Amino acid sequence: MEIEIAWMAVLRVRMGERTSRVELPDGATVADLLDHFRRRRPDLEPYWRTVRFATETAYLEGGDALPEHEVIYAIPPVSGGV
Repeated sequence: MEIEIAWMAVLRVRMGERTSRVELPDGATVADLLDHFRRRRPDLEPYWRTVRFATETAYLEGGDALPEHEVIYAIPPVSGGV
């Protein structure tokens, strides 16, 4: 499955792009997505510990299956605390 991630706030700057597309196995979870980015960008570990993922309508938890055909928003702490 292909997932589109929209980076919000400081993560957009740190990732160097507004969105990313990631290919993950069918049935992948939020935890799988986070593991992918932890391996790809270990330099951003302080952000990975506090980032929240959401759709247009709800926050997602680690064990939640990633919805297909929806943008996933990566939201760092609003105050910038990492």
